[in-house]
Amino acid sequence: MSKLFVFLGPTGSGKTTQASKIAEYFDLEKITTGDIVRGRIEKGEMSQEDIQNFTNGFLVYSDAMSDLVHNEIKSRIEQGLVLDGYPRTKSQSSNLNLFLRKADRKVTAIVYITVPKSVAKKRVLGRSRTDDSEESFENRVEQFNIHTKPMLDDLIKQGKVIEVDGSKKSTEVTDEIINDLAPLQ
Repeated sequence: MSKLFVFLGPTGSGKTTQASKIAEYFDLEKITTGDIVRGRIEKGEMSQEDIQNFTNGFLVYSDAMSDLVHNEIKSRIEQGLVLDGYPRTKSQSSNLNLFLRKADRKVTAIVYITVPKSVAKKRVLGRSRTDDSEESFENRVEQFNIHTKPMLDDLIKQGKVIEVDGSKKSTEVTDEIINDLAPLQ
């Protein structure tokens, strides 16, 4: 059965960088929620409310995000996937599990990349994305703590999460993740 790895962490944790490296290493496709939303915005396919939420660092409405991601997953699940930044809420997690159950699939592993807020802030404010600002950074951290962290805490208690310190050198983080995921192949 194809693998499905989920990468989660606060903004600036390096989850997209690591998700890309792991997708390449294990020859899997990668789906990044931020890229999906940015692409839909460029095509004029997002509501003004969702655009405002995304630009200001708030979550895109949960059901809308689930629909977008599930549409991306449908045609590519057979090859194996890395999901970057999804699910971010308990509702999205439930929706994903229901969707995967119907497809006779399940999440192979959840990688949670942790990083101190100061390190994350320096990384985010050093990027050149139009949706990165000090205000959006603070909003994303708050949204992570309100919505994603409780979901992760539940999953950690269930033993379903691999925690990795994302403040180390990128290559060290990648090696640690590969070592954790390789036995699951």
